[in-house]
Amino acid sequence: MAPKVSDQHQEARRQQILKAALVCFAANGFHKTTMRDICREAGLSTGAVYSYFENKEVLIRALNEWGRQLNQAAFNAGTTEAGSQETLSPQAVMSKVLRAFILRAGDPTMRNAIRADAMFMTEMLTDDKLAHMGCEEYEQQLVGTIINIVTQMQETGCMDAQCNSRAVAEVLFSLVQGVYWQILINPNLDLHAYADAVEATVFGRLWISTPGCVEPNGGPEKD
Repeated sequence: MAPKVSDQHQEARRQQILKAALVCFAANGFHKTTMRDICREAGLSTGAVYSYFENKEVLIRALNEWGRQLNQAAFNAGTTEAGSQETLSPQAVMSKVLRAFILRAGDPTMRNAIRADAMFMTEMLTDDKLAHMGCEEYEQQLVGTIINIVTQMQETGCMDAQCNSRAVAEVLFSLVQGVYWQILINPNLDLHAYADAVEATVFGRLWISTPGCVEPNGGPEKD
């Protein structure tokens, strides 16, 4: 009888395979990567890998779920102050969530995920299955969760209720997605400076009120 493998060992092995798949997808994309490539990168036998994931589609769904968990952790960054039960202000919630999503781009594993995501999005253009998976994640977790945050802020009077909540959520998503694309071009991008600039933009500190300035609609500045 084979010895029973602990749940902890199984999860560690599963993570090992997922990280190997991420490296392969980041380098070659989904379609060009083979299960043999993933086995080689993970340093495991074919049988060992297939015992966890029967094919690439199952593997990529597992990576999507892993991504959902990481995204949720970033959203949760805005729940309370560390070590405190005190609820944060809506502005502090938004600030912490944005910073969590931006600063995590400095993690090496996240860098692989960003590159793999870029490859994935390119392949979505010609693969309906991948497109469906990508759109599902975008609608259900990413933009959907941000819309909920925006709506709550509008209901509490912290944000202009006349603004379209979905459009605001899409703009905020773009601010975060923008740093991921820029990381691919400039790996040395200053993430803290980027987060500061995003915060200044979102909370209106970017522009200084001076005589002669005009509002975006072209009207005179109001006192």
